[in-house]
Amino acid sequence: MRPALTTTCVVDVNGREVHLSVRHEATDLWRWRVLSDGGMILEQGMMNTRLAAQVAAQHAFEFRLRRSGVYPRGFTGYRWTEIVG
Repeated sequence: MRPALTTTCVVDVNGREVHLSVRHEATDLWRWRVLSDGGMILEQGMMNTRLAAQVAAQHAFEFRLRRSGVYPRGFTGYRWTEIVG
């Protein structure tokens, strides 16, 4: 059994953190989530590859921001970090 692989990205949205998370599932699918700073799941889904899951999470995050009219100040891009365990 291979260890779980999770890739995360934290984005600061006007003083609040939004967490983007991509986790490898045993079914060879990648589960992505957009989480509030309190841990509430805002959006989620599954994709076939890690890259597709990261892009889906980023798209869902940006879509929610546009819909709400909120834009992160000083946004410089996504920085994904791998966590094995």
